[in-house]
Amino acid sequence: MTQEPLRKPARLNQAPSGERMRKPVVFGVIAVSLALIAGLWYLSRPASKPPVPPAETATVQAKATSRPHAAPRVSPENLVPAPVQIPTQEAATPEQAVPKQSVPPPAQNKAMAPAPAASAYTRSLIGNLTNLDLSHGPITPEQAQAWKQQYDKLIKAGAESVPAIREFLAQNLDVNFKSLPNGDQLGISSMRLAMFDALRQIGGPDALALSTEVMQTTADPKEVALLAANLDSMAPGQYGETALAAARVALANAALDPSKVDVAPLLQVLQKYGGANALSDFQEAANKWNYYAPIALAQLPAGAGIPVLAQMAQNAGGAFASSSTFALQMLAQLASQYPDAASVLVEQLKHVQPSSQSWFNIASALGGEMTFYSDSGYLNTSGPPTNFTNPKAWHMAATDQNFQAVNVSANWTPQQIQSQLNLIDQVVAANPAAAQALQPTRTALAAKLSK
Repeated sequence: MTQEPLRKPARLNQAPSGERMRKPVVFGVIAVSLALIAGLWYLSRPASKPPVPPAETATVQAKATSRPHAAPRVSPENLVPAPVQIPTQEAATPEQAVPKQSVPPPAQNKAMAPAPAASAYTRSLIGNLTNLDLSHGPITPEQAQAWKQQYDKLIKAGAESVPAIREFLAQNLDVNFKSLPNGDQLGISSMRLAMFDALRQIGGPDALALSTEVMQTTADPKEVALLAANLDSMAPGQYGETALAAARVALANAALDPSKVDVAPLLQVLQKYGGANALSDFQEAANKWNYYAPIALAQLPAGAGIPVLAQMAQNAGGAFASSSTFALQMLAQLASQYPDAASVLVEQLKHVQPSSQSWFNIASALGGEMTFYSDSGYLNTSGPPTNFTNPKAWHMAATDQNFQAVNVSANWTPQQIQSQLNLIDQVVAANPAAAQALQPTRTALAAKLSK
Protein backbone atom coordinates (compact mmCIF):
# COMPACT_ATOMS: atom_id res chain seq x y z
CA MET A 1 0.00 0.00 0.00
CA THR A 2 1.40 3.12 -1.14
CA GLN A 3 1.59 5.89 1.44
CA GLU A 4 0.44 9.39 0.34
CA PRO A 5 2.62 12.32 1.23
CA LEU A 6 1.39 14.40 4.12
CA ARG A 7 -0.33 17.73 3.24
CA LYS A 8 -0.01 20.93 5.22
CA PRO A 9 -3.22 21.89 6.91
CA ALA A 10 -5.14 24.55 5.01
CA ARG A 11 -5.17 28.05 6.56
CA LEU A 12 -8.46 29.71 7.29
CA ASN A 13 -9.45 32.41 4.73
CA GLN A 14 -6.50 31.68 2.53
CA ALA A 15 -7.15 32.83 -0.97
CA PRO A 16 -6.48 30.69 -3.94
CA SER A 17 -3.22 31.28 -5.72
CA GLY A 18 -4.89 33.25 -8.55
CA GLU A 19 -6.45 35.65 -6.06
CA ARG A 20 -3.13 36.12 -4.26
CA MET A 21 -1.78 37.53 -7.51
CA ARG A 22 -4.67 40.08 -8.07
CA LYS A 23 -4.19 42.22 -4.93
CA PRO A 24 -0.74 43.62 -5.90
CA VAL A 25 -2.08 44.34 -9.38
CA VAL A 26 -5.02 46.39 -7.99
CA PHE A 27 -2.71 48.43 -5.79
CA GLY A 28 -0.50 49.12 -8.77
CA VAL A 29 -3.41 50.33 -10.89
CA ILE A 30 -4.54 52.67 -8.10
CA ALA A 31 -1.05 54.09 -7.72
CA VAL A 32 -0.73 54.73 -11.45
CA SER A 33 -4.16 56.42 -11.53
CA LEU A 34 -3.24 58.70 -8.66
CA ALA A 35 -0.04 59.63 -10.42
CA LEU A 36 -1.93 60.46 -13.61
CA ILE A 37 -4.45 62.63 -11.70
CA ALA A 38 -1.63 64.47 -9.96
CA GLY A 39 0.08 65.08 -13.27
CA LEU A 40 -3.08 66.39 -14.87
CA TRP A 41 -3.67 68.73 -11.90
CA TYR A 42 -0.13 70.04 -12.16
CA LEU A 43 -0.46 70.76 -15.86
CA SER A 44 -3.89 72.42 -15.55
CA ARG A 45 -3.18 74.63 -12.52
CA PRO A 46 -3.35 78.49 -13.09
CA ALA A 47 -0.10 79.80 -14.44
CA SER A 48 1.81 81.93 -12.02
CA LYS A 49 1.71 85.61 -12.96
CA PRO A 50 4.92 87.28 -13.99
CA PRO A 51 6.24 89.86 -11.62
CA VAL A 52 4.69 93.30 -12.09
CA PRO A 53 7.05 96.19 -12.72
CA PRO A 54 7.21 98.32 -9.59
CA ALA A 55 5.35 101.61 -9.61
CA GLU A 56 7.74 104.22 -10.83
CA THR A 57 8.72 107.05 -8.62
CA ALA A 58 6.35 109.96 -8.88
CA THR A 59 5.18 110.18 -5.30
CA VAL A 60 1.85 111.81 -4.64
CA GLN A 61 -0.18 113.45 -1.97
CA ALA A 62 -2.61 115.65 -3.94
CA LYS A 63 -5.46 113.14 -4.03
CA ALA A 64 -8.22 112.93 -6.57
CA THR A 65 -11.40 114.62 -5.45
CA SER A 66 -14.94 113.46 -6.04
CA ARG A 67 -16.79 115.21 -8.83
CA PRO A 68 -20.37 116.39 -8.35
CA HIS A 69 -22.84 113.59 -8.94
CA ALA A 70 -24.27 113.62 -12.43
CA ALA A 71 -27.79 114.89 -12.84
CA PRO A 72 -30.43 112.21 -13.57
CA ARG A 73 -30.10 111.28 -17.20
CA VAL A 74 -33.14 111.59 -19.45
CA SER A 75 -33.34 109.52 -22.61
CA PRO A 76 -34.40 111.58 -25.65
CA GLU A 77 -37.21 109.18 -26.50
CA ASN A 78 -38.66 109.51 -22.97
CA LEU A 79 -38.60 113.29 -22.83
CA VAL A 80 -42.03 114.81 -22.31
CA PRO A 81 -42.07 118.59 -22.91
CA ALA A 82 -43.45 120.35 -19.85
CA PRO A 83 -45.67 123.39 -20.36
CA VAL A 84 -43.65 126.58 -19.96
CA GLN A 85 -45.06 129.88 -18.85
CA ILE A 86 -43.45 132.52 -21.05
CA PRO A 87 -43.03 135.91 -19.36
CA THR A 88 -44.55 138.77 -21.30
CA GLN A 89 -42.05 141.42 -20.26
CA GLU A 90 -39.03 142.21 -22.38
CA ALA A 91 -35.87 140.24 -21.61
CA ALA A 92 -33.49 141.92 -19.20
CA THR A 93 -30.60 143.71 -20.84
CA PRO A 94 -27.22 142.17 -19.98
CA GLU A 95 -25.01 144.34 -17.85
CA GLN A 96 -21.78 145.27 -19.52
CA ALA A 97 -18.71 144.01 -17.69
CA VAL A 98 -15.60 146.04 -17.20
CA PRO A 99 -13.86 146.56 -20.33
CA LYS A 100 -5.68 106.30 -36.55
CA GLN A 101 -7.66 103.67 -37.75
CA SER A 102 -11.23 104.17 -38.74
CA VAL A 103 -13.85 102.09 -36.92
CA PRO A 104 -17.63 102.26 -37.49
CA PRO A 105 -19.69 103.66 -34.61
CA PRO A 106 -21.24 101.16 -32.20
CA ALA A 107 -24.80 100.04 -32.80
CA GLN A 108 -27.36 102.12 -30.94
CA ASN A 109 -29.16 100.63 -27.92
CA LYS A 110 -26.73 97.72 -27.76
CA ALA A 111 -25.18 96.72 -24.44
CA MET A 112 -21.43 96.98 -24.33
CA ALA A 113 -19.36 93.85 -23.80
CA PRO A 114 -17.95 93.35 -20.29
CA ALA A 115 -14.79 95.39 -19.83
CA PRO A 116 -11.54 93.48 -19.29
CA ALA A 117 -9.68 93.98 -16.03
CA ALA A 118 -6.82 96.46 -15.93
CA SER A 119 -3.28 95.25 -15.51
CA ALA A 120 -1.39 96.05 -12.34
CA TYR A 121 1.20 97.91 -14.40
CA THR A 122 -1.27 100.35 -15.99
CA ARG A 123 -3.04 100.81 -12.66
CA SER A 124 0.27 101.84 -11.16
CA LEU A 125 0.72 104.40 -13.92
CA ILE A 126 -2.72 105.87 -13.22
CA GLY A 127 -1.89 105.98 -9.52
CA ASN A 128 1.31 107.88 -10.17
CA LEU A 129 -0.53 110.37 -12.37
CA THR A 130 -3.26 111.11 -9.83
CA ASN A 131 -0.96 111.52 -6.84
CA LEU A 132 1.42 114.44 -6.72
CA ASP A 133 3.62 115.12 -3.71
CA LEU A 134 3.03 118.69 -2.55
CA SER A 135 4.46 118.16 0.92
CA HIS A 136 7.62 120.04 -0.05
CA GLY A 137 5.96 122.95 -1.83
CA PRO A 138 4.75 123.70 -5.35
CA ILE A 139 5.25 121.29 -8.24
CA THR A 140 8.86 121.42 -9.39
CA PRO A 141 10.08 121.11 -12.99
CA GLU A 142 11.48 117.68 -12.05
CA GLN A 143 8.09 116.51 -10.78
CA ALA A 144 6.39 117.83 -13.90
CA GLN A 145 8.89 115.97 -16.08
CA ALA A 146 8.36 112.75 -14.09
CA TRP A 147 4.58 113.14 -14.48
CA LYS A 148 4.91 113.58 -18.23
CA GLN A 149 7.06 110.47 -18.44
CA GLN A 150 4.41 108.44 -16.63
CA TYR A 151 1.75 109.86 -18.96
CA ASP A 152 3.83 109.00 -22.01
CA LYS A 153 4.20 105.41 -20.78
CA LEU A 154 0.43 105.15 -20.31
CA ILE A 155 -0.11 106.22 -23.92
CA LYS A 156 2.64 103.96 -25.27
CA ALA A 157 1.04 100.97 -23.51
CA GLY A 158 -1.75 101.41 -26.06
CA ALA A 159 -4.92 99.36 -25.76
CA GLU A 160 -3.57 97.78 -22.54
CA SER A 161 -4.12 101.15 -20.83
CA VAL A 162 -7.80 101.49 -21.77
CA PRO A 163 -9.18 99.28 -18.93
CA ALA A 164 -7.19 101.25 -16.34
CA ILE A 165 -8.44 104.54 -17.79
CA ARG A 166 -11.98 103.15 -17.70
CA GLU A 167 -11.59 102.26 -14.03
CA PHE A 168 -10.44 105.78 -13.19
CA LEU A 169 -13.20 107.51 -15.13
CA ALA A 170 -15.85 105.23 -13.60
CA GLN A 171 -14.92 106.51 -10.11
CA ASN A 172 -16.24 109.99 -11.01
CA LEU A 173 -13.07 111.53 -9.59
CA ASP A 174 -10.84 114.26 -10.87
CA VAL A 175 -7.65 116.14 -10.00
CA ASN A 176 -7.75 119.82 -10.88
CA PHE A 177 -4.14 120.45 -11.87
CA LYS A 178 -4.80 124.13 -12.56
CA SER A 179 -5.59 124.66 -8.88
CA LEU A 180 -2.25 123.18 -7.75
CA PRO A 181 0.78 125.44 -7.23
CA ASN A 182 2.69 125.44 -10.53
CA GLY A 183 0.18 122.90 -11.86
CA ASP A 184 0.32 124.51 -15.29
CA GLN A 185 3.72 122.85 -15.77
CA LEU A 186 1.90 119.55 -16.35
CA GLY A 187 0.50 120.93 -19.60
CA ILE A 188 -3.14 119.95 -19.01
CA SER A 189 -5.82 121.28 -16.69
CA SER A 190 -7.17 118.11 -15.06
CA MET A 191 -6.73 114.35 -14.76
CA ARG A 192 -9.98 113.52 -16.56
CA LEU A 193 -9.04 115.70 -19.50
CA ALA A 194 -5.65 114.01 -19.57
CA MET A 195 -7.40 110.63 -19.77
CA PHE A 196 -9.62 111.82 -22.61
CA ASP A 197 -6.60 112.98 -24.58
CA ALA A 198 -4.76 109.74 -23.82
CA LEU A 199 -7.67 107.83 -25.38
CA ARG A 200 -7.47 110.09 -28.42
CA GLN A 201 -3.76 109.40 -28.83
CA ILE A 202 -4.13 105.66 -28.21
CA GLY A 203 -6.95 105.30 -30.74
CA GLY A 204 -8.35 101.99 -31.92
CA PRO A 205 -11.68 100.26 -31.18
CA ASP A 206 -11.29 100.13 -27.38
CA ALA A 207 -10.44 103.82 -27.05
CA LEU A 208 -13.30 104.75 -29.40
CA ALA A 209 -15.77 102.64 -27.43
CA LEU A 210 -14.76 104.11 -24.06
CA SER A 211 -14.79 107.70 -25.37
CA THR A 212 -18.28 107.12 -26.75
CA GLU A 213 -19.51 105.58 -23.52
CA VAL A 214 -18.27 108.49 -21.40
CA MET A 215 -19.66 111.08 -23.83
CA GLN A 216 -23.08 109.45 -23.60
CA THR A 217 -23.13 109.34 -19.79
CA THR A 218 -21.30 112.43 -18.55
CA ALA A 219 -23.32 115.36 -17.20
CA ASP A 220 -20.53 117.86 -17.95
CA PRO A 221 -21.14 119.89 -21.17
CA LYS A 222 -17.40 120.51 -21.60
CA GLU A 223 -16.72 116.78 -21.54
CA VAL A 224 -19.44 116.09 -24.12
CA ALA A 225 -17.89 118.66 -26.48
CA LEU A 226 -14.30 117.55 -25.93
CA LEU A 227 -15.11 113.88 -26.42
CA ALA A 228 -17.12 114.71 -29.55
CA ALA A 229 -14.08 116.51 -30.95
CA ASN A 230 -11.81 113.59 -29.99
CA LEU A 231 -14.08 111.04 -31.65
CA ASP A 232 -14.20 113.15 -34.78
CA SER A 233 -10.41 113.26 -34.76
CA MET A 234 -10.09 109.47 -34.37
CA ALA A 235 -12.86 108.53 -36.80
CA PRO A 236 -13.76 111.57 -38.93
CA GLY A 237 -17.42 111.89 -39.84
CA GLN A 238 -18.54 108.71 -38.07
CA TYR A 239 -19.69 109.91 -34.66
CA GLY A 240 -21.63 113.10 -35.44
CA GLU A 241 -25.05 111.57 -34.79
CA THR A 242 -23.82 109.99 -31.57
CA ALA A 243 -22.48 113.36 -30.42
CA LEU A 244 -25.78 115.06 -31.28
CA ALA A 245 -27.74 112.52 -29.26
CA ALA A 246 -25.42 112.95 -26.26
CA ALA A 247 -25.68 116.75 -26.46
CA ARG A 248 -29.48 116.64 -26.60
CA VAL A 249 -29.71 114.42 -23.54
CA ALA A 250 -27.24 116.58 -21.60
CA LEU A 251 -29.12 119.74 -22.63
CA ALA A 252 -32.42 118.26 -21.45
CA ASN A 253 -30.86 117.48 -18.07
CA ALA A 254 -29.32 120.95 -17.82
CA ALA A 255 -32.75 122.47 -18.46
CA LEU A 256 -33.91 121.05 -15.12
CA ASP A 257 -31.83 123.77 -13.44
CA PRO A 258 -30.24 126.18 -15.95
CA SER A 259 -28.30 128.02 -13.25
CA LYS A 260 -26.10 125.02 -12.47
CA VAL A 261 -24.07 124.60 -15.64
CA ASP A 262 -22.88 126.56 -18.68
CA VAL A 263 -24.37 124.81 -21.71
CA ALA A 264 -22.43 126.72 -24.39
CA PRO A 265 -20.34 123.62 -25.27
CA LEU A 266 -23.53 121.63 -25.93
CA LEU A 267 -24.85 124.29 -28.30
CA GLN A 268 -21.51 124.19 -30.09
CA VAL A 269 -21.96 120.43 -30.59
CA LEU A 270 -25.43 121.07 -32.03
CA GLN A 271 -24.01 123.77 -34.31
CA LYS A 272 -21.14 121.65 -35.63
CA TYR A 273 -22.87 118.30 -36.10
CA GLY A 274 -26.48 119.38 -36.53
CA GLY A 275 -26.28 122.68 -38.40
CA ALA A 276 -29.56 123.51 -40.10
CA ASN A 277 -30.95 120.16 -38.89
CA ALA A 278 -30.72 121.41 -35.30
CA LEU A 279 -32.96 124.48 -35.76
CA SER A 280 -35.70 122.96 -33.61
CA ASP A 281 -33.16 122.33 -30.85
CA PHE A 282 -32.24 126.01 -30.79
CA GLN A 283 -35.90 127.04 -30.83
CA GLU A 284 -36.55 124.88 -27.78
CA ALA A 285 -33.38 126.08 -26.04
CA ALA A 286 -34.45 129.71 -26.46
CA ASN A 287 -36.99 129.35 -23.67
CA LYS A 288 -34.20 128.57 -21.19
CA TRP A 289 -31.15 130.27 -22.70
CA ASN A 290 -32.49 133.44 -24.31
CA TYR A 291 -29.04 134.75 -25.33
CA TYR A 292 -27.23 131.53 -26.18
CA ALA A 293 -29.89 130.28 -28.63
CA PRO A 294 -29.87 133.43 -30.82
CA ILE A 295 -26.06 133.47 -30.74
CA ALA A 296 -26.01 129.86 -31.95
CA LEU A 297 -28.49 130.63 -34.75
CA ALA A 298 -26.42 133.62 -35.85
CA GLN A 299 -23.32 131.43 -36.10
CA LEU A 300 -24.84 128.76 -38.36
CA PRO A 301 -23.15 128.71 -41.78
CA ALA A 302 -24.76 130.22 -44.88
CA GLY A 303 -27.27 132.17 -42.78
CA ALA A 304 -29.23 128.99 -42.00
CA GLY A 305 -30.46 130.43 -38.71
CA ILE A 306 -32.02 133.60 -40.19
CA PRO A 307 -35.57 132.17 -40.62
CA VAL A 308 -35.72 131.09 -36.97
CA LEU A 309 -34.24 134.40 -35.81
CA ALA A 310 -37.02 136.09 -37.79
CA GLN A 311 -39.63 133.99 -35.96
CA MET A 312 -38.05 134.87 -32.64
CA ALA A 313 -37.96 138.56 -33.49
CA GLN A 314 -41.64 138.48 -34.49
CA ASN A 315 -42.45 136.60 -31.28
CA ALA A 316 -45.43 135.02 -32.99
CA GLY A 317 -47.88 133.73 -30.41
CA GLY A 318 -45.68 134.96 -27.58
CA ALA A 319 -43.45 131.88 -27.87
CA PHE A 320 -40.14 133.77 -27.82
CA ALA A 321 -40.69 136.77 -25.57
CA SER A 322 -37.46 136.21 -23.67
CA SER A 323 -35.40 135.98 -26.88
CA SER A 324 -37.18 138.29 -29.32
CA THR A 325 -35.23 141.49 -28.62
CA PHE A 326 -31.86 139.76 -28.70
CA ALA A 327 -32.88 138.04 -31.95
CA LEU A 328 -33.28 141.52 -33.48
CA GLN A 329 -29.73 142.30 -32.40
CA MET A 330 -28.44 139.09 -34.02
CA LEU A 331 -30.26 139.95 -37.27
CA ALA A 332 -28.56 143.35 -37.19
CA GLN A 333 -25.24 141.56 -36.70
CA LEU A 334 -25.85 139.36 -39.76
CA ALA A 335 -27.11 142.21 -41.96
CA SER A 336 -23.64 143.06 -43.26
CA GLN A 337 -23.28 139.50 -44.63
CA TYR A 338 -26.78 138.45 -45.62
CA PRO A 339 -29.35 140.65 -47.41
CA ASP A 340 -32.13 138.40 -46.06
CA ALA A 341 -31.18 139.36 -42.51
CA ALA A 342 -31.22 143.05 -43.41
CA SER A 343 -34.68 142.73 -45.03
CA VAL A 344 -36.15 140.90 -42.04
CA LEU A 345 -34.67 143.46 -39.66
CA VAL A 346 -36.14 146.45 -41.53
CA GLU A 347 -39.55 144.79 -41.85
CA GLN A 348 -39.70 143.81 -38.21
CA LEU A 349 -38.69 147.29 -36.99
CA LYS A 350 -41.74 148.69 -38.77
CA HIS A 351 -43.94 146.93 -36.24
CA VAL A 352 -42.07 147.02 -32.93
CA GLN A 353 -40.76 149.78 -30.72
CA PRO A 354 -37.64 148.55 -28.91
CA SER A 355 -36.53 150.08 -25.64
CA SER A 356 -33.75 152.63 -25.61
CA GLN A 357 -31.29 149.97 -24.46
CA SER A 358 -32.39 147.62 -27.23
CA TRP A 359 -31.93 150.40 -29.80
CA PHE A 360 -28.42 150.91 -28.47
CA ASN A 361 -27.65 147.19 -28.87
CA ILE A 362 -29.08 147.13 -32.41
CA ALA A 363 -27.03 150.21 -33.29
CA SER A 364 -23.89 148.52 -31.93
CA ALA A 365 -24.53 145.45 -34.08
CA LEU A 366 -25.10 147.61 -37.18
CA GLY A 367 -21.83 149.34 -36.39
CA GLY A 368 -19.86 146.09 -36.48
CA GLU A 369 -20.31 144.51 -33.05
CA MET A 370 -20.05 140.70 -33.11
CA THR A 371 -21.27 138.53 -30.21
CA PHE A 372 -19.97 135.05 -29.38
CA TYR A 373 -19.73 132.59 -26.49
CA SER A 374 -17.13 133.39 -23.87
CA ASP A 375 -16.06 129.73 -23.96
CA SER A 376 -15.96 128.88 -27.65
CA GLY A 377 -12.81 126.84 -28.21
CA TYR A 378 -14.07 123.26 -28.04
CA LEU A 379 -15.14 122.70 -31.62
CA ASN A 380 -13.62 125.73 -33.38
CA THR A 381 -16.96 127.54 -33.46
CA SER A 382 -17.03 131.25 -34.11
CA GLY A 383 -14.88 133.36 -31.84
CA PRO A 384 -13.43 136.83 -32.13
CA PRO A 385 -11.52 137.60 -35.32
CA THR A 386 -8.27 139.48 -35.35
CA ASN A 387 -8.05 143.26 -35.45
CA PHE A 388 -11.07 143.90 -33.22
CA THR A 389 -11.84 146.79 -30.88
CA ASN A 390 -14.07 147.63 -27.90
CA PRO A 391 -14.31 144.23 -26.16
CA LYS A 392 -17.22 143.65 -23.78
CA ALA A 393 -18.35 140.71 -21.65
CA TRP A 394 -21.56 139.64 -19.89
CA HIS A 395 -22.48 137.03 -17.30
CA MET A 396 -26.14 136.11 -16.73
CA ALA A 397 -26.13 134.42 -13.34
CA ALA A 398 -29.70 133.09 -13.38
CA THR A 399 -28.99 130.86 -16.38
CA ASP A 400 -25.17 130.82 -16.37
CA GLN A 401 -24.90 132.38 -19.84
CA ASN A 402 -21.53 133.95 -20.58
CA PHE A 403 -20.84 135.82 -23.79
CA GLN A 404 -18.61 138.52 -25.21
CA ALA A 405 -18.67 141.06 -28.01
CA VAL A 406 -16.06 142.92 -30.04
CA ASN A 407 -16.28 145.43 -32.86
CA VAL A 408 -15.00 144.09 -36.18
CA SER A 409 -15.75 147.06 -38.45
CA ALA A 410 -12.00 147.69 -38.80
CA ASN A 411 -12.01 144.67 -41.15
CA TRP A 412 -14.82 146.01 -43.37
CA THR A 413 -14.21 147.17 -46.91
CA PRO A 414 -15.48 150.59 -48.09
CA GLN A 415 -18.29 148.71 -49.89
CA GLN A 416 -19.39 147.02 -46.68
CA ILE A 417 -19.35 150.31 -44.79
CA GLN A 418 -21.44 152.00 -47.46
CA SER A 419 -23.89 149.08 -47.36
CA GLN A 420 -24.27 149.51 -43.60
CA LEU A 421 -24.88 153.26 -43.99
CA ASN A 422 -27.63 152.48 -46.50
CA LEU A 423 -29.15 149.94 -44.13
CA ILE A 424 -29.17 152.42 -41.25
CA ASP A 425 -31.04 154.87 -43.46
CA GLN A 426 -33.60 152.16 -44.30
CA VAL A 427 -34.11 151.39 -40.60
CA VAL A 428 -34.67 155.06 -39.81
CA ALA A 429 -37.16 155.31 -42.65
CA ALA A 430 -39.02 152.27 -41.31
CA ASN A 431 -39.01 153.55 -37.72
CA PRO A 432 -38.23 157.25 -37.24
CA ALA A 433 -37.70 156.64 -33.52
CA ALA A 434 -34.43 154.95 -34.49
CA ALA A 435 -32.86 158.14 -35.78
CA GLN A 436 -31.49 159.36 -32.48
CA ALA A 437 -30.20 155.93 -31.39
CA LEU A 438 -28.51 155.16 -34.71
CA GLN A 439 -26.98 158.54 -35.43
CA PRO A 440 -23.71 157.99 -33.45
CA THR A 441 -23.14 154.71 -35.29
CA ARG A 442 -23.83 156.32 -38.64
CA THR A 443 -21.41 159.16 -37.88
CA ALA A 444 -18.64 156.73 -36.85
CA LEU A 445 -19.03 154.62 -40.00
CA ALA A 446 -19.11 157.67 -42.25
CA ALA A 447 -15.87 158.88 -40.68
CA LYS A 448 -14.19 155.53 -41.51
CA LEU A 449 -15.42 155.77 -45.07
CA SER A 450 -13.95 159.25 -45.51
CA LYS A 451 -10.44 158.19 -44.47
